Amino acid sequence: MPPRHIDETGRVYGRLTVLASVARREAMFWSCRCMCGATRIVSGSALRRGLAKSCGCHRRDQLAAYVQRKTPDETGRRYGRLVVIARADRRDAGYAQWDCQCDCGATCVVRGTSLRDGTTHSCGCLQPDIARHQSTIHGESPRSGRSREHRAWKAMKERCHYPQHRGWKHYGGRGITVCERWRDSFDQFLSDVGRCPPGLTLDRIDVNGHYEPGNVRWATWSQQALNKRPRTSRLHATERG
Repeated sequence: MPPRHIDETGRVYGRLTVLASVARREAMFWSCRCMCGATRIVSGSALRRGLAKSCGCHRRDQLAAYVQRKTPDETGRRYGRLVVIARADRRDAGYAQWDCQCDCGATCVVRGTSLRDGTTHSCGCLQPDIARHQSTIHGESPRSGRSREHRAWKAMKERCHYPQHRGWKHYGGRGITVCERWRDSFDQFLSDVGRCPPGLTLDRIDVNGHYEPGNVRWATWSQQALNKRPRTSRLHATERG
């Protein structure tokens, strides 16, 4: 005797409203419309057992709500040239995005993680400004090879903010960063630390502290040798600053 099928037409299960039956093999399936407007084919047993309550949007909404609760509020914060205005409506691969106002007057949408890890500092206007600054004949461009201070500034940023750098794990990998005042401005760095005297190199006073005013000096090799963490590898022993 064939199994008796229950007529589900018109019934509501969670966000799903049953529209009509759809015959598939021996089981009974039902065409359902979700509250979001999408349609989905669901078996009658899945409806009755509570295994299907939406087209999938319910789980997405729950995940979005969870991420929103866990995402820090960036409104009003400054990252380089960017000031966060408000949270953007759209998301990027599940990550929260933020509407930002750049110092140049332009607006842009930036992923929150890119702001916090220092990947994005501007709407895009910063790189051309840096290129123009470095191409100016002022003796500080790395092309000229005349400025030890500029080379120290550049190496300092690479150790802390470029994971590809060979010394990253001992600096940026440990959470050591360059303060915003110095990260985007060589002139500010030079103003704070001054010119490098002959025979000295850049050094942090507190080896576990950041590169920031008050924690950086020009030091001799012997001073740096006394001011270092215990070395566990040959590479570590060669890292300075």
